[in-house]
Amino acid sequence: MKYFSSLILLLFVFNYSFSQRGKDGPRTVSTTNTVVNAYTTLTANANVGNTSISVANSTLNTNFLTSLSTGDLILIIQMQGATLNGTPQPNLWSPEPNDIEGTPTDSTWGQINQYNNAGNNELVMVESVPNSTTINLSCGLKNNYTAAGKVQVIRVPRYTSLTINSGASITCPAWNGTTGGVIAVEILGNTIINSGASINASALGFRGGVLDNQTDFGGTTEVASDNPKRGAEKGESIGGFQADYDVYGGRYGKGAPANGGGGGQQWTAGGGGGANAGLGTWTGKGNPSLADANWAQAWNLEFAGFATQTSSGGGRGGYTWSSSNQNALTTGTSNTAWGGDNRHNGGGWGGRPLDYSTGRLFLGGGGGAGDQDNNFGGAGGNGGGLIYLVSYGTVSGAGQIVSNGANGNNAAGTPQPTNYSGKDGAGGA
Repeated sequence: MKYFSSLILLLFVFNYSFSQRGKDGPRTVSTTNTVVNAYTTLTANANVGNTSISVANSTLNTNFLTSLSTGDLILIIQMQGATLNGTPQPNLWSPEPNDIEGTPTDSTWGQINQYNNAGNNELVMVESVPNSTTINLSCGLKNNYTAAGKVQVIRVPRYTSLTINSGASITCPAWNGTTGGVIAVEILGNTIINSGASINASALGFRGGVLDNQTDFGGTTEVASDNPKRGAEKGESIGGFQADYDVYGGRYGKGAPANGGGGGQQWTAGGGGGANAGLGTWTGKGNPSLADANWAQAWNLEFAGFATQTSSGGGRGGYTWSSSNQNALTTGTSNTAWGGDNRHNGGGWGGRPLDYSTGRLFLGGGGGAGDQDNNFGGAGGNGGGLIYLVSYGTVSGAGQIVSNGANGNNAAGTPQPTNYSGKDGAGGA
């Protein structure tokens, strides 16, 4: 059975003009975690109509028998560069328990103001490689690219056929802030992915929020802050990561930057989940689980109707610390009976869904980190990578084409002292 997620692009192509399709011959993959691409970066802006690009290294012979040359295929894709809504002031969120729902006074923090060139992408054939930092193209570019937006130039194998044997897999290096996170293959004939085989980019996308061990003892819930005591780190997104968020008010706090999950709020709340494609309204609160019918009662103690609310994008992180084990079906959030920080609704917002309608492509957003002060919190999980297949034949077999985001890391230590159990926040998925 094949599994197709929103991070997978499968093209059945019948009329491309690339004249040297199949030049890399047939390929059979018999080992796990086989990487078939080579990666470099754009070093100067490139614009529509350009027939030459500047790159860090035009050789691109890793995982290939020869260096890049005439007739080879490259994928150009800009990973980031979107501008977000900021800069916040302190205390954008009304303090709880006066507002148990936690409705923000500025719910627009982190929304995408402009995609700019983020997500722009195209396949283009190589005309020539005149030197170690230049690639000449067989036709002019169709899109603009901004080098500062982390543009990858990826060599794409051009197989006559592709077979992945049982137990084997094709993957890619994890996105590291410069390259990786993308699998791209062109197949002239048929592709067979046998049972137990896969093309897998799971957890290779945008990075999850990183842990720090500083937190204040409750009080405020900023959507963004440059103070690590005010919340945990946000997950990576098309708007950047870490220092990139500082220009919008800070990398810490529950606000969701584009498709990245928000960090868990002080005091030790959980991180929000990252996101990718999605339709419908985004609230940042996720979709409350009703796996047990009684849970609706608990959700609605936050505010009336919460149990049936839906939100596109990532899921919300868990509550702040409580020192007493109360019955959540009868004792709502922000109630002093919970003790500790009274189980406030301080989880990171879920990441925002992205717009694919213009042909842009993106990595899955990283989850936000859980807030911690006992070194037992969970970092955010990485988002899913991108799989880009151009197939002129059939794709068959009982294997998988899959790209899932990683789970957030649990709030636990090894070993975990009993008196610290449950006091730190888990990461967002």
